Parts: sequence; structure tokens; C-alpha cells
Amino acid sequence: MRRIAFILLCASVSVWVCAAAPKTPRPLPNMTIPAPLGAKPIKLSSYAGKVLLIAVFSTECETCIQTLQLLERMQKEFKGKDVQVVGAAADPAAVSILPPFIDRYRFTIPLGYLTEADARRLTDLTNPADRLKVPAFLFVDKKGNVRFQYPGDDDFFDQTEMNTRGVILGLLGQ
Repeated sequence: MRRIAFILLCASVSVWVCAAAPKTPRPLPNMTIPAPLGAKPIKLSSYAGKVLLIAVFSTECETCIQTLQLLERMQKEFKGKDVQVVGAAADPAAVSILPPFIDRYRFTIPLGYLTEADARRLTDLTNPADRLKVPAFLFVDKKGNVRFQYPGDDDFFDQTEMNTRGVILGLLGQ
């Protein structure tokens, strides 16, 4: 009886882990991220041939703001190389909050917003019980495949700058 209970426990844990961990590599969904009024929508396929870092964030998250500021600096550092950083706000009211947010922090990287359904599609969260943890990073190779994805609670963010730079350089070298 204990053996059956153990097997059932292991099976349920492995199903949970599979559901919570998005598949990588996987093709980047063919999406256009809406941008605030007056800004050009972010067509993800237009970055084919570049290493693309998509940061999914919340405008109300202090860690997200600091992370976007870091990515802003890194985009300038990688200027002239085949690297593009974009951000997508996933808060429910992002459509109205994003313009003053961009003005306040003076971000120049392309920023847009996602509905919950589009955020789930982009990050490959198929289980309705799974919650998006921000900031979340998706690293896309030059061929348009999501090679790495890190939710906001991943150890990756313990050393965000070093880890981000390492992944970008690794993808540039391919």
C-alpha cells in the first residue's frame, strides 16, 4: 500500500512540474504586442535574425522596474550587435498605466502590454492554475525559438545582470 501511495505521489509531482515548466526550446508565438497610443506595436517576428529578450513585467513591481532599468542599460551596451530587448506589461490595467509609467522612468526600449491570455500564450502557461511570476524573461535565438525562460521566482534573478549577459552572449555565439 505504501508503495502505491509513493508511486501516485511521484506521478502527481512530475505532472505538476511538467505543467509549471514551459517547454524550451519552442517556437516563439507569432504575436504582436500592442503598444501605448501613438507607439508602434511590437511585432515579435520583426526581430528574426536577432537575439531577442522579452521581459514580461508588472508596472507595480519594484523589482520589475529595477530589472527594466538594467535591461535599458544592457540594450545600450549591446547597440550595434544583433540584440533587442522588449518589455510587455502584464498587469490588468496596463493599457492605461503604461504611458505614464514609460514617461516617469524614461524607458526607450520598446514596451507594450499583454492581456492575460496573450501573456499565458507567450510564456507557454497552459495550466489555468499556474500563475505568471514577474519579471519573467524569455530569451529567443536568432532563428525565432524561445531557448530559455525564467519566471520571476527563479534563481536566475539572484544575479540578473551576470546571468542575462551570459545568456545573450551565448546566443550571439551560435
